[in-house]
Amino acid sequence: MSKSLALMRGMKNVLNQEDLKTMYYSFIYPHLTYAVEAWGHAKKGILARIEKLQKKFVCCVSKAHYLDHTLQLFKKLHILMINDLSELLILKQMHMYNKNCVPVPVTCVSELFTGNEQIHQNNTRSYVCINGRQPLQSKGLFIWVLIYGPQ
Repeated sequence: MSKSLALMRGMKNVLNQEDLKTMYYSFIYPHLTYAVEAWGHAKKGILARIEKLQKKFVCCVSKAHYLDHTLQLFKKLHILMINDLSELLILKQMHMYNKNCVPVPVTCVSELFTGNEQIHQNNTRSYVCINGRQPLQSKGLFIWVLIYGPQ
């Protein structure tokens, strides 16, 4: 992604904003969305480097100064930040599972929705954490409950 940033910086004085945005969606967006459902809910410190890189791309696309605040630039360009993108794709996956629209091999996702009490006898009142991060199934359920409420 750093090489793509260098390419875009070299082209930002030649191309207009729409062409730079097309370059962003061609070179950067596929890297951000690849398996983001699995890694996108990692600790903030781990995602900080990706967030900084994404902000640099947005500054480049909008031809803004590198010290400018980027929240308004993301809104203006209609580009989702990495955290929002991760939540959107997790919710999309949860919706497809809820509507039974997932392929047959993926229907084993229901096995992911198991609490600790089904794994061991200790009542820890939470889901098993892997490498200190919240597992995909609990993140998806958490976002789902925030939007649709408990059912």
